[in-house]
Amino acid sequence: MGRVAGQKPSGTRARSAPVSEHSRFVPIARRDLLPRLMKEREDGAALARAADRLHHLLRHEANERAERLQAAYAPFDPDPLVPNPTDGDPEAFLEALAEVLDEANFRRVTDEELRAAFAEKSLFPLRVEVDVDEYDVLRLYRRGMSHRDEKVRGWSTLWRWRTRRLALFVRLVVALRLKPEALRTSKAARTQGMEPGLIYLKSFKNIPTADVEMVLPNTRLRMRHLDRILVGGPLVAGVGWTLFQSVSVLLALATGAFALTLDDARLQAVGGVLLVLTGYLWRTHSKVKTTRLEYLQTLSQGLYFRNLANNRTVIDQTLRLALDEEEKEALLAYHLLSRDGAMSTEELDRRAEAWILEQTGRHADFDVHDGIARLEELGLVENGDAWRAVPCDEATRRLGARWDAAFAAH
Repeated sequence: MGRVAGQKPSGTRARSAPVSEHSRFVPIARRDLLPRLMKEREDGAALARAADRLHHLLRHEANERAERLQAAYAPFDPDPLVPNPTDGDPEAFLEALAEVLDEANFRRVTDEELRAAFAEKSLFPLRVEVDVDEYDVLRLYRRGMSHRDEKVRGWSTLWRWRTRRLALFVRLVVALRLKPEALRTSKAARTQGMEPGLIYLKSFKNIPTADVEMVLPNTRLRMRHLDRILVGGPLVAGVGWTLFQSVSVLLALATGAFALTLDDARLQAVGGVLLVLTGYLWRTHSKVKTTRLEYLQTLSQGLYFRNLANNRTVIDQTLRLALDEEEKEALLAYHLLSRDGAMSTEELDRRAEAWILEQTGRHADFDVHDGIARLEELGLVENGDAWRAVPCDEATRRLGARWDAAFAAH
């Protein structure tokens, strides 16, 4: 992908952020789902007993997976509780992490999407560059997209406010590792303290696609082309005029046309221009430095409120999200099958998405295959010509037997 730079228009005002993409996750908190389902059935108490067994069984089975994933990450953890193990397979860990993220209904940001985000105009009045060739691991995963309207202004809008539609990654997980040579040569402040060979994990919320560079550590700040013209134009003109006057004075001195005195008008003119240039250069330098500091301050403040987790805690968070999604998908699918009777996978998918839209007002791409697969593995559904759910009391009994077997095995 190489180095990509984005232009930065100045001045913004934020407005509302309606969701615009059909995401695979069920947009209802796990703790709120069961009460809604119970209201729709006469045997709500029986469903609650089965749901309670399901909840505890899934969490028990997830503990072993969490241990395995944390152990796989241990050799690459920047914040180890004990010294890092000396051996580890980074690709195996990254694949396991990708599997968990997929179950949590995250989607990987493709190279094309990342290039488009880098090329998008940012909200900051600077050009930010990222050299992706400095990474040997760079993977971004998103869950949900939304948009909000921004009021922007700048030279391109004649300094009048205009509305700009801004895309956001609702949730964003980043896994990265910089090459050792990049860490040795990097001058970016946020790469200081990073160690070669380690994999850094970050989780964020509501990151503008136009400013996705802010979540990467090796960003470089550059002046915009317009700023370079505004700075360089007068500078070149002033230097040229000063050189012309200086050469004129030196030629006159060489030919003996006049004797150099401090009150000579041409000498005073050259000195005056030099003073003006010096002041202009100092003012320009201060302005650029101030703009960079304002960007870094805005970046720090923005990430402070948007950063959700780092390194090992990203794994804990992702596992919890995956488990919540697994439980919600299984519970909703079981509810519809046990309440409405047998139906095909396609019909179940359609009814689940219609139920979510009715309950939340939001469209969702329900992951019906994951829900059915988990119910079938637990023995809670059977498939003849269509999927059929076992009764709630039988589901509770089967889940209880599996729970007892899990502890008997230990």
